[in-house]
Amino acid sequence: LQYIFAQCTVNITQTTNVMCFGGCNGMIGVAATGTSPFQYSLNGGPYQTSPIFTGLCAGSYTILVMDSTGCQSSTNFTITQPNQMIASVSNITDVTCNGLNDGAAEIMVTGGVAGYTFSINGNWTASNIFTNLAAGTYQVTVTDANGCVTSVSFTINQPNQLNVTNQPLNESFPGLGDGSVIVGANGGTFPYTFDLGGFTNSNGEFYN
Repeated sequence: LQYIFAQCTVNITQTTNVMCFGGCNGMIGVAATGTSPFQYSLNGGPYQTSPIFTGLCAGSYTILVMDSTGCQSSTNFTITQPNQMIASVSNITDVTCNGLNDGAAEIMVTGGVAGYTFSINGNWTASNIFTNLAAGTYQVTVTDANGCVTSVSFTINQPNQLNVTNQPLNESFPGLGDGSVIVGANGGTFPYTFDLGGFTNSNGEFYN
């Protein structure tokens, strides 16, 4: 009398990779052949009756299936994850004059899954360039196509308020035309240009 036992096998039927770097939401599903019922073990862990394993981090795994006759078969698989998403500021334009809002910043992103959106104040946009910014510190939140989130902060600077002083010197005699004025400035952005009635110079000294 000869007994012939059916061979048992296990095959992967579905795989879900990790959505965000460092996450553990991967999943694997398998199907077995042989004599039911089947039991399944992941990486030598305890057996379970479900052919689906969830909550997996990125890495390499082995699933072992055992049928009711004790026949065993295994399969290997890998759960992957995106590269870590990192946001950085590639270009900053400071405010040109004290009190204006003409600053700008450009955000660059690496890693994650392309299809990024950006928010600086709760309003989301696909543009990575922010304009019309006043002086201050900002935080940009970035999401990728998988819903993963990262952020980066930057500061827009502005010049000090521009102040002007003048030191006039009256004519030595009325009508002589030897008066003068010396104009000084602080704040703003050097170098300065001084204009008095269409006459310009860079030192603020006007004579006659």
